[in-house]
Amino acid sequence: MIANRAKGMYTDLETLCIAEGGTIRESAARIDRSRIGIVLVVDAARRLVGTITDGDLRRAMLAGRELDGPLAWILAAKAHSPFATPVTGPAGVDPVVYL
Repeated sequence: MIANRAKGMYTDLETLCIAEGGTIRESAARIDRSRIGIVLVVDAARRLVGTITDGDLRRAMLAGRELDGPLAWILAAKAHSPFATPVTGPAGVDPVVYL
């Protein structure tokens, strides 16, 4: 779980995860349900392979991408940005270490 300090609640990470074979529509629905503005794209082993934000979805729609199209399009579009690869760390480490 992660803290959602703005709401004083915790969010189950599973609700934010979407399989890398998912669609743009599925990611939009998860973002809408979670109200956090991001989904975590995971592979079959549940490893983080990328993130998709509400801004990424907006750019995909403005580019004319179909909602039932693959998430791979958005991930490929981000491949040349500084945010192409998510930064991860091992579980159980004090968050202060990363700051």
